[in-house]
Amino acid sequence: AGVVLVFVLTPKLLVFFMPFVVGWLIALLANPLVRFMERRLKMVRKHSSMLIIITAIALVVIGGYFAITAIVRELYGFWAILPTIYGSFLQDLEEIRENLQGFSMRFPPQVREGAASLTNSLTESLGDLIGAIGKPTVEAAGTVAKNIPNALIHIIFAILSAYFFIAERDRIVQTLQEKIPVW
Repeated sequence: AGVVLVFVLTPKLLVFFMPFVVGWLIALLANPLVRFMERRLKMVRKHSSMLIIITAIALVVIGGYFAITAIVRELYGFWAILPTIYGSFLQDLEEIRENLQGFSMRFPPQVREGAASLTNSLTESLGDLIGAIGKPTVEAAGTVAKNIPNALIHIIFAILSAYFFIAERDRIVQTLQEKIPVW
């Protein structure tokens, strides 16, 4: 029962505490820099940790801005050439249709009728498939939009926990050493 409880409860607890885990990992990465600023530059630990967190956030925001602008620029370029691609695609399909039509004239009428019904069936199936693909895509977009506030709250908690893990590191370590016995 304990093993099952661990395997069922651990993932749920990990998801619940994920902002704090992320904050702790950020604190682990930033702590050497905070220590350097504390010793060499004689900065107060809380000030240096705040400076590092703000700098990290600024770098992430700037990187996100450049990534989003690059994606938008590429999408705009793709959107601009999409009519050309579509026209070329239709021209290629028309050429294939003409070649197949010329080739199919060599077959008996029964085979041509069977091929026509097969083509109609494939066209219907393709239309149904595209419709089926479109529905989950719209639902996924709705789910993403619905989860944005939750993600923002997780990000805020991760940032705050990173700051407190860095700024109060000595007190946290001291409290843990007092509460947890040495083996």
